[in-house]
Amino acid sequence: GIYMDTLYLSPGDYEYKYRIGSSGWEGNPNRQLTVAAETNVVLETACFGSLEPCGYVCPPSDITFQVFEGGLPVTGGIFWVMGNFTEPQWQDGAVQMSDADGDGIWTATVTDVCQPLIYYKYRYGAVDGTTFVEDTANFSIWGCGVDNGGFSDNRELNRGANDTTVCFAFNTCESC
Repeated sequence: GIYMDTLYLSPGDYEYKYRIGSSGWEGNPNRQLTVAAETNVVLETACFGSLEPCGYVCPPSDITFQVFEGGLPVTGGIFWVMGNFTEPQWQDGAVQMSDADGDGIWTATVTDVCQPLIYYKYRYGAVDGTTFVEDTANFSIWGCGVDNGGFSDNRELNRGANDTTVCFAFNTCESC
């Protein structure tokens, strides 16, 4: 949801606004920009329709999710990772994982993730997606997740600006 552009401007004072589509200009007063000679200016991320700062917006990074199968009968089954970072979210947007080297640790890398707080789960099941088992542990008590109300807890990752790898045994908070 962050749009960027690079403009090359001569030194001087400028006024500008943002617009969505062919209409929908911001209603606030014009934004102001002064460009000095021989400088590069990088503007803060702006929130559409507000002259107030948006706050911290983390840069996109790659997250490598890994899950140790932990004794599940993986013959004919595969692992998936799903969460608030997939489109559509959760089960319908689950990302298939692989264990190419046969070590029991399944891996999937999701690129250009923008959310600073990631909620996710692992799922194990048939290739056709009809039969599966999902993480259902009490991750909030064990320390690697958050209470999800009436559903089983979600795993939680506060990611930084750098690429990240997380690895847990299926349905536990035990690190790989």
